[in-house]
Amino acid sequence: MDNRKSLMTRIGESWKNAFRDVLLIVVSIIIAFALDAWWSGIQDERRVSRHFDALEHEFKEALAGFKADREEVESAIGATRAILAVMGTRQDESFADSLSFLLNNSYDVGVFASEGGALSAILSSGDIGLIDDDSLSYLLAGWPARLGRLNADNEILTASREQELRLRLIALGVPESRIAGNLKHLNLEPTKFSFDTNRILGDAGVESMLVSRLIRLVLVLEGVEMASQDAEQVVSRLARSK
Repeated sequence: MDNRKSLMTRIGESWKNAFRDVLLIVVSIIIAFALDAWWSGIQDERRVSRHFDALEHEFKEALAGFKADREEVESAIGATRAILAVMGTRQDESFADSLSFLLNNSYDVGVFASEGGALSAILSSGDIGLIDDDSLSYLLAGWPARLGRLNADNEILTASREQELRLRLIALGVPESRIAGNLKHLNLEPTKFSFDTNRILGDAGVESMLVSRLIRLVLVLEGVEMASQDAEQVVSRLARSK
């Protein structure tokens, strides 16, 4: 009887020791996982913080660029409307300088927006999943597409200058050097060819191109304004998330 009791006692102690050892192992594993998760969380927070600092700088720069782009496009729209207002009329020779300036202002405009290195890094690394603000994540994920549409409209705008206006002026016998003479950095000598402003103002083809250009300029302006609004929201949400 005593032997059986002693055996049961030893078995009980063995099970107790085994349970204690298992419990210690489980607790150790849980602590290890908790520490690893805690440390990973700290590293993620630091990484997100670095991303936010870079993104804030990048989007503030984009906003400054969009402000300049908006002014340039608005100026081009104003110049295009001013030419359209006198199309089909006859003007004195003194209007030549004004027409050259307006044509340059209408056509010498371009908008190009870059995605930016900080955003490219956060999108390619998958770190965008670490951002708790869903609205911010949505804006950042959609930013490349927003810029893609804007740059596509700008490419059409640039092509219309290169492929339409230049060829039409050549067909009308208009010396492009007379128009480009307003660009001071070119230092062009005065052209020896005559510049008849009424040849341009009396051409329905030029008017059609200007109307088409006005439409494109308005589309680009809308794209710049929408990109500016998105960029402002990104900067605002970044400031709140810090």
